Amino acid sequence: MKPLFGPLTVMTTALAVAAGPMAHAQQEAQVEAIAPILMAEDARRWDEALFRRGLEHSDPLVRKKAALAVGRLKDMRGTALLVAHLNDPDSTVQTEIMFALGVLQDTAAVGPIIARFGERPGLWRETAQEGITALAKLNDPRVAPFFSGILRRTQPLTVDSVPFVVTQAGSANATITALDPDITVTVKAGGSGTFSVGELVYQGASFDTAAVKATVYAWNPATGILSLRDFTGGFTVDTAIIGVDSGAQWTIASIDTPVVGIALGTWSGTTCTIVLANDVSSAGSSVNGAVQGQGTLCARVYDVGKLTTPATFTIEVTHF
Repeated sequence: MKPLFGPLTVMTTALAVAAGPMAHAQQEAQVEAIAPILMAEDARRWDEALFRRGLEHSDPLVRKKAALAVGRLKDMRGTALLVAHLNDPDSTVQTEIMFALGVLQDTAAVGPIIARFGERPGLWRETAQEGITALAKLNDPRVAPFFSGILRRTQPLTVDSVPFVVTQAGSANATITALDPDITVTVKAGGSGTFSVGELVYQGASFDTAAVKATVYAWNPATGILSLRDFTGGFTVDTAIIGVDSGAQWTIASIDTPVVGIALGTWSGTTCTIVLANDVSSAGSSVNGAVQGQGTLCARVYDVGKLTTPATFTIEVTHF
């Protein structure tokens, strides 16, 4: 098993010895960049050029202070500045931007926030929580359907796992405990009707007597791909699958199980450097690694090019 840590401890020690003057210079640069931002916030003065520089600064702390100042000023001109940086390379900055948008409470941010939930790279858990909180503060008709989609698991989300800290040597394990859809079926031409997301489907003479049932996760009539979750029994090819509510009826040509990748790596503070990976994973798949010392690990579930519809997952990480 390839180790996740080892020489990193020595490297960290060596850097710490030489970091004195560099750290002092960095602190001075931070103060120089942050001071005018705080002064503008205290004076309730909108300075777009200043805040733009702050949000584009190389130091994540400066970017976070700029985002918070823009939110607290509650000037709607700040919305465009903040949403333009929802993909900041530092997840803690993304979290602060979501918080700032919640403070600003401009409904113009609803669309970009919702869109960010479906983009890659996925959101850190804290960032997603702040995004949900920000949306909850906004009285906008788009928010309720979005929340409903999350609860019904029809709204695709791409939320990356939170990095986790280990304080001693041992083993790390990451397991996909749930993956939706459970299966995808490709149907033959010549069927009829349109399946509805969330409706029940079955194979057999009637739904009441059917031993094979499932819930529609997604339906793409252009490709003929029907994604299903929560199924019982075993669907068979060359047999019709029928929608209870829609009455849609199509014959199954093939059945596939969604395949994704799962990986463990080391966390730098902004990126996850993959060390162990399994590119042919499904529900129940895992990766295991030996940890030689303390540090911060990260786990990731990702598309390996075999998904035909957006997928949602639950990942469980343990260190022992």
